[in-house]
Amino acid sequence: MHNYRADHPVLIVDGDAEISIRSLAFDLSESNWHTNFNPAGTPYEGGSDGDQRDSYPNEIRGLVHVRGDLTMRQTARIRGSIVCEGTVTFDGANEIRYDPDVAAGQPLGYTQGGGQVVPGPWRRLVN
Repeated sequence: MHNYRADHPVLIVDGDAEISIRSLAFDLSESNWHTNFNPAGTPYEGGSDGDQRDSYPNEIRGLVHVRGDLTMRQTARIRGSIVCEGTVTFDGANEIRYDPDVAAGQPLGYTQGGGQVVPGPWRRLVN
């Protein structure tokens, strides 16, 4: 998942969310899905083509905002930032990779600065 404009969040969930993807094990492959994900008019990182030979990172890029609780499972990867108004639970080897371009882009409806880490219950669940 990737936002189409740098000044917009990539995902807003009005409620609870579970992100359960295997980012480490699988890329998004056009040939496996028999689909061209970057045809003319919908480029990925500036490029488009007419074939089904490309692979893409299996991740979410940009700002994710969850108004409820967020659970991340398996090896989900988010390259950007998370705003969660509830509890965040990690179940697996998940990754959040900070992307300074997300903060620099100041997504619509969000402002830079004033943020801080809030003490609270961070849990790691192990099988």
